[in-house]
Amino acid sequence: MKPPAFEAIIIHSLSRFFRDGIEFGVYERKLIKNKVKVISITQPTSDDAGGEMMRDH
Repeated sequence: MKPPAFEAIIIHSLSRFFRDGIEFGVYERKLIKNKVKVISITQPTSDDAGGEMMRDH
């Protein structure tokens, strides 16, 4: 299996990455499936339940 071209996407905030929460969820799942993390420099982006709740709002 070929290694991914990158391991993470660093963004300013989740609202700037995608305006549409549903569209963000679709792409976030694709990134997770490919082991690519989305890291916000201004918001928590952990993979636990607290991080998921922050992304949903």
